[in-house]
Amino acid sequence: VTLQTTLLLTQVKGLLQDYEHDLRAANQDRLDQEVLRIQAPAGGGRASSHGFTYGTLLPLLVLTPVFLSGAIAGDAFVQEAQTRTLLLLRASPLSVTGVLTGKLLIPVALAPAQVALWIGLLRLNGIVVHGLWAVLLLATLLALLLASLGIALATWVRKEGQVQASYALVVLLLAVASLLLPHDVLNLVALLASGAPPATAWVTFGILGAAAALCAGIGLPFAARRIQRDQV
Repeated sequence: VTLQTTLLLTQVKGLLQDYEHDLRAANQDRLDQEVLRIQAPAGGGRASSHGFTYGTLLPLLVLTPVFLSGAIAGDAFVQEAQTRTLLLLRASPLSVTGVLTGKLLIPVALAPAQVALWIGLLRLNGIVVHGLWAVLLLATLLALLLASLGIALATWVRKEGQVQASYALVVLLLAVASLLLPHDVLNLVALLASGAPPATAWVTFGILGAAAALCAGIGLPFAARRIQRDQV
């Protein structure tokens, strides 16, 4: 089977290379066509990287810890369930909701802390983030939203690999749904960092805050009920 697979892949690769060569030959006169001209600002320097920093780099630096916070929360809970240490936690004086809250607080607190460190490094390089408090609060709310979803999914799916796949799918769906907001999340981070966001940015901020509170208010009780019913 392995030999047949290797031969099949080799043949497919050869066909695709021939197809690529034919396409290049057919469109050779278009290879040098200028599709888009980017006009650099007068004076160059740091001004030329301003749009990249605020529009691309900063949102990624904010959303990466947020995304990881939900994954960490789900993984931590699955590990507790698989190693059966969750039974020991249930025997502690803490309530099930208290245990879940503790599992939630650490990843939620880590996300804005990492964002603050990234912003500090940007500041050392002469890049100022004006709406610092708003960016950190947004990171906290989004981390709360995703961490709550991560724990709820972990109690439902209960298998590590499947939890990560389910979490990634849910995050992808949420990212698509965020396009229906007045501003998508990437754009919202850039607007808040500018220090002068429009009113629609605050509307989006409020919607995300309400969504985070809703997910925490529904996800944690859902997880607590499944634990109390020994469904984990």
